[in-house]
Amino acid sequence: MSAPASTAPIRVALVEDQGGLRDSLHEILSTTEGIHCVAACANAEQALADLPALEPRVVFMDINLPGMDGVSCVRDLSKLLPHALFVMLTVYDNTDAVFSSLEAGACGYLQKPVRASELIAAARDVAIRWKANIAKFENEQYETGIASGEFHLVQGYAGDL
Repeated sequence: MSAPASTAPIRVALVEDQGGLRDSLHEILSTTEGIHCVAACANAEQALADLPALEPRVVFMDINLPGMDGVSCVRDLSKLLPHALFVMLTVYDNTDAVFSSLEAGACGYLQKPVRASELIAAARDVAIRWKANIAKFENEQYETGIASGEFHLVQGYAGDL
């Protein structure tokens, strides 16, 4: 499906090592109106090589990747993609890992398993609503329930938009 003519699609990338999950999330993002999935990378090294040229606006990043982990990848990619927003994907409700990812430059996280509605809402929330409301939430933590799960967007770590 394509985005309405007046609105450019949200450029999204995905970094997930589990092939089946990566394919499913890519399919969801690729077939959603208003979202254009520019890449689905299997690891951090592929993301570092491919994503800077593709310039995604939102990057969904698995925390636990083989080789370089997602936190280190966000730290490095945020230097190469200073205007990208990173949302971490995690199977654990591990506060230390989430906090480390926020310190590295992520602006929020989703806990796996991720429902299609949560993923889509998070992409839109990060790319559209959050930027529009950044002044309102300056220096505050903004948490919003999405569908039946939760997406946590933390303003203090989002960096320069």
